[in-house]
Amino acid sequence: MRASDACCARRSASSLHRQTETIMFRIILLITIALIAGCAETKPAALPPDHPANPDAAVAPPPALSTTLDVTTTNTPATKGAAR
Repeated sequence: MRASDACCARRSASSLHRQTETIMFRIILLITIALIAGCAETKPAALPPDHPANPDAAVAPPPALSTTLDVTTTNTPATKGAAR
């Protein structure tokens, strides 16, 4: 290997190192900008008064009671057996 070849090899390695640093710097810069922009404060959207997410909206009425497990005198086994 001649002295001039060694010099060129050092320059290309140095150039490659510089390119790698530039690419890493750009990536870190883009990630930083994205994080800062993503964490920016935003104003919440104005909700109409009847919207469920509005804290001033009226409370919804409770759902109707289920009759699946309703035990009344008309559908109990004792009443059905007594009718025979």
